[in-house]
Amino acid sequence: MPISIKDMAKCTFSDNRMKADFENNKALIYKLEDDIIKVQIKDSASIEEEDLLEMKDFNKKLAEDKNYYLLFIAGKDAHISKEAREKSTEKEISENKIAQAFVVQSLAHKIIVNFFINIQRPSMPTKMFTDEKEAINWLKSLKRK
Repeated sequence: MPISIKDMAKCTFSDNRMKADFENNKALIYKLEDDIIKVQIKDSASIEEEDLLEMKDFNKKLAEDKNYYLLFIAGKDAHISKEAREKSTEKEISENKIAQAFVVQSLAHKIIVNFFINIQRPSMPTKMFTDEKEAINWLKSLKRK
């Protein structure tokens, strides 16, 4: 049975566990590598500011309070509120994030992410992709620098 992000705070991770994934009604979150976290937003989910804060806390816990790279996959017909978009550029949300890659398919998501990158200007390297493998390769290329 999937565990909610709120229940995740009670979890501990063993050192030999290579991958942990958790789920709530809006997102699936995976630890792909020691320092790459994947957030998969579910189809038709509506992300609010409190959801963003929960995901940030979860990502930080999965990364064991170390710096990490974020792979963000937008679900079909998913939506992020204006307040959550604005919150996403704040230092509190960016804490421990080295870079972030967004994987989008719809024109609406492309417009939102393009606005986010070019107008709201995140404080870390950020790039948009339509292919998940390309996004992961870009994150890995940043690790080698």
